[in-house]
Amino acid sequence: MATAIEVRDLWWRYSQETEWVLRGVNLEVQYGETVCIVGPTGAGKTTLLSCIQSLLPHSFPMGEMKGKVTVDGADTGSSTAAQLAGRVGMVFEDAEAQFVFPTVEDDLAFGLENLGVSKDEAEARLKLVQEEFGIAELMGRTAGELSGGQKQRVSIAGLVAVQPKILLLDEPTSELDPAGKTDVMDLVRKIKDKLSVTLVIVEQDLEDVVALADRFLLLDSGRILREGKPRDFFSSPGYLLEHGVFPPEVSVIFDSLVKEGLVPKVPLNVSEAKDLVRRR
Repeated sequence: MATAIEVRDLWWRYSQETEWVLRGVNLEVQYGETVCIVGPTGAGKTTLLSCIQSLLPHSFPMGEMKGKVTVDGADTGSSTAAQLAGRVGMVFEDAEAQFVFPTVEDDLAFGLENLGVSKDEAEARLKLVQEEFGIAELMGRTAGELSGGQKQRVSIAGLVAVQPKILLLDEPTSELDPAGKTDVMDLVRKIKDKLSVTLVIVEQDLEDVVALADRFLLLDSGRILREGKPRDFFSSPGYLLEHGVFPPEVSVIFDSLVKEGLVPKVPLNVSEAKDLVRRR
């Protein structure tokens, strides 16, 4: 597989700050891979995504950056977020702030218009994402008439219509109620299953992401401390809890049983836990 994102010895410090937010981060993400980055508040997760998106260093020119970030073959040190807009899209935590226009239709079309996509092609793409991602019933509404989950779905659908190779999601469910979280994660799952998009997700609520991500990374104090496939990554729930990460509850409950030799592994979901109990 080819490399979609390559981060080499990345350091970042905001202007007027003495401490480095990122400290020698090294990371590779392959095309088509889904990677979830976890860590406590202040670990540097959003800063890392901003460097990948190329918002940094360009939006904070007085900040200090060392190392190199390459995204879809482009060096983000010399390529701005605007120049990467058709290849990399980013969904932010605040769904409200992502609405540029008051109506759903205009907001969906904004990215396509910026890229100069023809009217016929834009209409075809928008019709496809409306039907595919279940937002057709939202057409005709204003932002004020949408729930937080609906706004986030529209934001993600608008980015998908642009057809980026890489999609970054910065805690897309953190401000949503349980129903909204389910809707958004169902949408992300559809994107993973049906489109060849590289996904990098920063998320705190890991119950749904465990079955979605191919690989997890723990970022704390600006450094990657642990990485691996879900089975390996969550095999030591206590270590993750020490670093401000809350694994799926079932894995925490069963961790003591594994240590006592009563079950052979930490389950990642309730179904696995039931199977382990039945076998026991």
